[in-house]
Amino acid sequence: MQALLLYQWIVDESCPNRLVRAEVKINKNIIQFYKLRRREPDKQPLVNTIKYNLNK
Repeated sequence: MQALLLYQWIVDESCPNRLVRAEVKINKNIIQFYKLRRREPDKQPLVNTIKYNLNK
């Protein structure tokens, strides 16, 4: 679970304590989560996309 925007999100159940990068795309009302990798910093695969409306 990751905390962002005062909420906690289940990003990837297989890796609950992994560092992730989150991109909030306001015009599309989504948040995209990417895995961060120490060994391969250039590879950050998308692990989850969540719909979210900032105007709630």
